[in-house]
Amino acid sequence: MNVSKQEIHVERMIGKKVFALNGRSVGRLQEIRASVDRNQCYVKEFVVGSYGMFERLSAMSIARAIFARFHSDSRSHGYLVPWKDLDLSDPNRPRLRCEVNELIPL
Repeated sequence: MNVSKQEIHVERMIGKKVFALNGRSVGRLQEIRASVDRNQCYVKEFVVGSYGMFERLSAMSIARAIFARFHSDSRSHGYLVPWKDLDLSDPNRPRLRCEVNELIPL
């Protein structure tokens, strides 16, 4: 299998808005999860949205309490995006390759 390799400076992507297929912002890229296998680093998934920052700080229960207090709607405040579902052809404007409702909410 021939896999295309692209070098991207991930440190520059943290905080970038991620856009849905309809062009709307889904949230900001908060975390990039990767694993190492045979001295190669592979991106597994991306954490997008405001909950992502709290998850990174291990403060999800605090985040849920804050959002419950100040937000009355029930929409998700973050998602796990599998690596294959994020288009990074323009690293300054990452876009989903799937519908938002196909993502795993945090």
